[in-house]
Amino acid sequence: MCLSLMTRWWLVGRLAEAGYQRLVTRMRGSAQERALKERMAKIVKIVLLLGVKATVLEDARRELQMPNTEFLIGTGVADIKPAFRQADIDHVIMGGGLDIDTRAAILREVFHSSDRATAHMKDQMSGPEGFVPFVRAVLTGLADYAPSQSSQAVLRAQPPGSDAR
Repeated sequence: MCLSLMTRWWLVGRLAEAGYQRLVTRMRGSAQERALKERMAKIVKIVLLLGVKATVLEDARRELQMPNTEFLIGTGVADIKPAFRQADIDHVIMGGGLDIDTRAAILREVFHSSDRATAHMKDQMSGPEGFVPFVRAVLTGLADYAPSQSSQAVLRAQPPGSDAR
């Protein structure tokens, strides 16, 4: 079968165009991947910072300035319910200055308030100056973490405002 010169050039052009389109898709990502990245970029993570000293927490909030992240602050168990009423909190990070009983009470309250929030406790050894690096490390490690509900999950939370407790 002999193809005319025009047909050959047309065929070469179509193959080159298809290859170019595949290359562009591979470099830019598919439309679906791009849409997902755009959606993820707009998602705001809400982080509750808890510690003994409000001044350390305020300084940390000012210093952290992370894109798509909102920081709430509190100094104890009493601040948890109002924070969860105010926002759907993604992560709770506790400073190392809180005593063990307070930390346990905070964990209990967080997990009573939310089935999706994660809780993190800073070491005591690094002191207040280690708080910002700890928060940054935790949030960097969780940057792509977005929990979705499993059909096998055992949900126990009773969000603030529910009459279950």
